[in-house]
Amino acid sequence: MTKRNRILPLITLLLLGAVASQISAQTRSKDEVLVNSAGSIISLSTPSLLTSYKLILPGSAGPIGSILYISALGGTTDTASWLGAGSDGQVLGLVGGIPTWTTPSSFAGWALSGNSGTTAWNGSTGNFLGTTDAQPLVIATTNTSVAQPIEFLTNNTERARISDAGNVGIGTTAPNTMLDVRKDFAMRVDTLFITAGVQNDVAINASSNLRTEYSGTPGRDTITGFAGGYDGKVLHIVNTVEGVMTLSHNSTLSSAANRIYTIDNKDLSIGDTGSVDMVYDSKMSRWLVKGATRQIAGAAAQGLSFFSMKSTPDTVFASTTLVNDKDLQILHVEAYQVLDIEGMLYVNSNVNNGDFNMALDVPNDYDYFKVAAIAVLTSGTSVEADMMSQDNVRGADLNVIATQTTLIHLSGIYVNGPTDGDIIFRWSQDVASGWTSISKGSYLIGHKLR
Repeated sequence: MTKRNRILPLITLLLLGAVASQISAQTRSKDEVLVNSAGSIISLSTPSLLTSYKLILPGSAGPIGSILYISALGGTTDTASWLGAGSDGQVLGLVGGIPTWTTPSSFAGWALSGNSGTTAWNGSTGNFLGTTDAQPLVIATTNTSVAQPIEFLTNNTERARISDAGNVGIGTTAPNTMLDVRKDFAMRVDTLFITAGVQNDVAINASSNLRTEYSGTPGRDTITGFAGGYDGKVLHIVNTVEGVMTLSHNSTLSSAANRIYTIDNKDLSIGDTGSVDMVYDSKMSRWLVKGATRQIAGAAAQGLSFFSMKSTPDTVFASTTLVNDKDLQILHVEAYQVLDIEGMLYVNSNVNNGDFNMALDVPNDYDYFKVAAIAVLTSGTSVEADMMSQDNVRGADLNVIATQTTLIHLSGIYVNGPTDGDIIFRWSQDVASGWTSISKGSYLIGHKLR
C-alpha cells in the first residue's frame, strides 16, 4: 500500500491545511480528479512507472514562506522537513546538500555591493575572482545609454579603472590616455645570463628590463639577436659584467626575426654599467636600437670620443694581480684605427707606495707608440713610466705618497692592429697591509684620429 500516485494529492492537501505524521498511498490505474468548494478542478494523472516508497511529513504546519524539502533518506522511506522563510536579500544555497538561506556576504560568491571577510588566494586556498579552466575572464559594462566605467577597488577604495572610452587609469579616476599612471611605477629587473663568446637568438621570455651576468668564465660577449620580440615591445639591458657587451648589426647568425638594427648600421659595444634601449618593429621584423650609454664602438666609428669617469672611488689592497677598473671603461677599437688616449687619475694611499701598478693591455699582434703615465707629486716632482702591456701584467710602477693625492696623467698615441680589439685599463698595488684608491672624478678618454 505504499505507492507514489497519491503524493501529489497529499501535497495538495498539505497546501489546503491538512497535515499528517505519516501517509500511505495505494496505486490506482485511473486518473483522479479533485474539486474544491468553488468548483475548481485539479486532475491528477497516474505515472506509468513508480517505485514503492514511504514519505514521512512534518508533524506540524510550516510558517508562511516555508519550503518543504527531503531532509533524510532511509531505504524506501523519505523524511520531509520545513525550511523556514529567509530574510530579505538572502539567497537560497546548499550546505552539505541541505537547502540553507545565506546572506550574500557569507555566500561563496561575489555580491554586487562587494564582499568582506575574504582571504587572498595563495595558490591553493583563499578567494579569487577568475576562471579555473582555459576560458578568459570577461568583465564588462553593457549600459549603452549611459556609458559606465569599470572600477577596481581594494579595502573599499578605488585603485584603478577602465574608463568608458577604454583608457586605463591607475591611481587616477580620470585617465586621459590609453594608460595613465599617477605617481611611480617600476619594471622589475630580471637577470640575463650570458657566456663569453658569440650568442645567437638569446631568449628574453617576457622580460623587458634586464641586467647581464656571466654564467661561466667572464670574457667578451657578442649577441647577434634576441628571441621573443613582438610589435612595440621595449627592451632595456644594463651591462653589469666587467667586460664589453657587443650587439651585432643585422647578423645572419640569428634568425631574421630576431636580428638587431643599430643606429649607425655598425656593431654596437657597451662597456661595464652601460645600457642600451631597443624597440621591436614587426614590419621590419627587427629590434631597433633607440639609444645607448657608455657606448664604445659606435662612438669611435662616427669620429667621436670614448669617455668614462669614475662616479665613486674604488680601493684595492695588497695584491700583484691587476684587476679591471669597473668605471674606466674598456676601449674597443676597429682594425687600423688610431686613437689618442689620455686621462687623469686622482690616487690616494694609506702608505708610501712605490708599487702602484697600472697597465693599458693591448692584443699581442698590435703595434703602438709610447703611452706614458706621469705621476705629479705634491712636491712638484714627477715620474714618467711606459704603461703599455701585451701580456696581461703590470706596465707602469709609480710612486704614491701616503695621505696625499697623487695626480697621474695618462697621454700618448696608440695604433691598433689588423683586427678589432680591446684596450683594457687595469691596476693594483703591492704594499703589504696597505690600500690604494682611485678617487671619484678620475677619467679616461680616447680620440679617434683616423
